[in-house]
Amino acid sequence: MKKIRPALAWLALFSAISCAAEAPPPQAAASAAIPPGAFGDLGNGFYLNPIFPGDYPDPAILRDGADYYMTHTPHDNKPGLIVWHSRDLVNWNAIGAALTEGAGEIWAPELIKHGGKFYIYYPNQTTRSNCVVTADSPAGPWSAPVDLKIGNIDPGHIVGEDGNRYLYFSNGHMIRLAPDGLSTIGEARKVYEGWAYPEDWLVECFCLESPKLFRRGEYFYLVSAQGGTSGPATGHMAVVARSKSVLGPWENSPTNPLIRTFSSAEPWWSKGHASFVDTPGGDWYVVYHAAKNNRRTRGRMTLLEPVEWTADGWPRLGDGVDPAKPIPMPQGENVGSTIDLQGDFETLFRNHRWQAAGSFDPARYVFSGNVLKMKALGEKTEDSHPLLFQAHHDRYEASVEIAAGAAGFRGLMLYYGPRYYYGCGLGPDGIYRFGVDSREKVVDVPGGPSVHFKIVNDDQTVGLFYSHDGAAWKRVEDAVDVSPFQTNLLRGFRSLRPALFACGAPGAEAEFRNFSYRAK
Repeated sequence: MKKIRPALAWLALFSAISCAAEAPPPQAAASAAIPPGAFGDLGNGFYLNPIFPGDYPDPAILRDGADYYMTHTPHDNKPGLIVWHSRDLVNWNAIGAALTEGAGEIWAPELIKHGGKFYIYYPNQTTRSNCVVTADSPAGPWSAPVDLKIGNIDPGHIVGEDGNRYLYFSNGHMIRLAPDGLSTIGEARKVYEGWAYPEDWLVECFCLESPKLFRRGEYFYLVSAQGGTSGPATGHMAVVARSKSVLGPWENSPTNPLIRTFSSAEPWWSKGHASFVDTPGGDWYVVYHAAKNNRRTRGRMTLLEPVEWTADGWPRLGDGVDPAKPIPMPQGENVGSTIDLQGDFETLFRNHRWQAAGSFDPARYVFSGNVLKMKALGEKTEDSHPLLFQAHHDRYEASVEIAAGAAGFRGLMLYYGPRYYYGCGLGPDGIYRFGVDSREKVVDVPGGPSVHFKIVNDDQTVGLFYSHDGAAWKRVEDAVDVSPFQTNLLRGFRSLRPALFACGAPGAEAEFRNFSYRAK
């Protein structure tokens, strides 16, 4: 038996656990009309989920006239709370980011417009409080955060029948807001108990979370998540209740749950955290997140489905609609999309494709065309606040050219969190492999002014490569199964992303050139 290096032994162990616990995904039906890896607008009057194919969890959506805006959970990545714009619910452009500085683990935001001003409410898990930022335009600039000094998570905003503003939170709690929405009035109280799902359903926890509220006709509707975000593929769900008052009492829908994965054989796992939106023409849609079958390393993606209304006023998903198959496009104008992952360093940064893990210091980076200059930070890889890039495919390769001669360590890796990453790059005396809080020299420094590095992710099997010219590649390391890099094993609800880092000589400048991401 081949000896397993200690630094990678945990990967082998967790891979065995993962393979034993999760069956392989069902074979997708072949279709000449839909190329592998297709998503979004198919260009033929149909779209294919997901509409956001990377790690875009907890979608919060808003319609303002003919314009739609959306934001998602950023975790602790900055710039965070990226705001997206669309006019057809499928093609989206990044137009700004509400949080560019500061620290903290940010979850499940709420994006609303009230009195001509835009608000994003969000919980900061690091400070255990909820905050709000405001702007006159969803593109920003956004204000500094205001601490509401209240706990719980997942704020949901609604204006009541009394004209007052309220925030709902996890566990069925709500509190009144001041008229300007920047402080609270009185104490929080519990007004909703959730929906009692069958005892034999396999879920992670009851976990009443992510309240989203809207008004239609004489009723207020409350859409909540239950069952836990991680855990079994069948755990997460979205449920609906309604009331003629925001204070309750709330009546649960007789057809709950609105959204749920009922079997691990389904293409989408852990479906839940739903947010409703109507169109100018009176149609209704729901956005929610889900994990691809047996691909939790990809994170939770954003899906879109049409909503129908029963004769007695309850919402349900469109009859006969399969979220894994093409769905007719909503009515609206296609204003293009910057969700794709093509462009030079400068273009990708301008389109909010790069985020720093933990904190973003603009003084560290210079983006200029195909060149990125990054100052090293920290002594170890896990201290370097690496620059992260979304991955949108099961099979892809990411490559970059790194200038030789700089001090410290710099490289390309796949990154889940501060201790969980795998990659390769340059050190002061050679080419190194980086992973699991370790770095190991694998070959002496080759000649030349730079070295090209490439990571190939072939459906969660990862190989590392280097090259003198970017054409003839040599393998750095044996392939590794990275399927354990996911929330059920490591917690954190994150995804595995390509990343660039520089460390080991704080302040030293590393130069990266010609970054490329390509689907395979």
